[in-house]
Amino acid sequence: MELGSNFELDISSLHNVEDNIFEYLKPYFTFYTDSGRSAIRVLKKVIKPGVVLLPCYICDSIIQSFGETFSVVFYKIDEDFSVDREDFERKLKDEVSVVYVMHYFGRLQDKGFLEYIKESKSQYGFTVIEDTTHSIFTKSKTIGDYCICSLRKWFPIMDGGVLYSDEELPGILMEGVLPKNPSIKLEAMILKKLYIEGELDNNGLYRRIFEEEEDKLIFQQTVFQISLLSKCLLKYFSVGELIRRRKENYRELQKEISKLGVELVLRGNEFVPLSCPIYIGNRDDFRNYLIKNNVFCAIHWPLEGTVLEGDERAMQMSGHIISLPIDQRYGREQMQYLINVVKTYFKT
Repeated sequence: MELGSNFELDISSLHNVEDNIFEYLKPYFTFYTDSGRSAIRVLKKVIKPGVVLLPCYICDSIIQSFGETFSVVFYKIDEDFSVDREDFERKLKDEVSVVYVMHYFGRLQDKGFLEYIKESKSQYGFTVIEDTTHSIFTKSKTIGDYCICSLRKWFPIMDGGVLYSDEELPGILMEGVLPKNPSIKLEAMILKKLYIEGELDNNGLYRRIFEEEEDKLIFQQTVFQISLLSKCLLKYFSVGELIRRRKENYRELQKEISKLGVELVLRGNEFVPLSCPIYIGNRDDFRNYLIKNNVFCAIHWPLEGTVLEGDERAMQMSGHIISLPIDQRYGREQMQYLINVVKTYFKT
């Protein structure tokens, strides 16, 4: 059994569903890109340059996307991933043209803080970009003038992001933006499915392909629309089933590992979780143990070597967090395996 890491793909199991992502986002004007960072880059064509307020705990690719043309100022995030309101208010000034809001791991930011941003927008005239990559299925939108989401974090597709808004998107966004060519990542996703089913005796090849494709994306400068193949695949994945499975898996995992004294980053089940993030003191030792047991966990996010390396609080969070997998690929059997692996670690 292998849990976590990149999605596998079983083409034979695909069937059309009515509640796909296109229906879910039907109330909005949408533009589907190959990634979240492409959505940011295309959006920069129509937003006023100046200062962008970014949370100080965020993926480096977003920082890089804005740093090309904006002055970046960071506002602080507390250890429970809520915004440090006092710090934010100190940094909100007339020269701010963009406020970037992120909801972490599925839980929305505090309603009072969101209302404060909404009220401040009329005073300062900034644009609100709402990153819904972690929260799109908890709520598709709260206060964003524009919303962006990396769909490949949720679905077994080779590439995919989306930019959406209540207002019609300017035509300039789409000018000259071509669909991405299908990636070799498709082969890796199929190979992984064969490995999980015991038809392939080695996982080295597809893991190498996944790593190489991620490296290519880091250095990609060209903006693309979503590939036609990934866009087609999105028709076959049920949003309702995704929500149900993730909430069930999170609830079961949360209940069992909380008995071990593990510090959960988020409690409750009132949101649709991206993963089950926990804080653990000896994180790297724990992660290596999980890998030996075929559980591959993401870290959201490694900050070494980024401009945030000097932020003591952010580095402390980054050094102790790990995201346990709970996505829709898994049911009770896989969650029980993960629970047993975690329990064994803490017993020894």
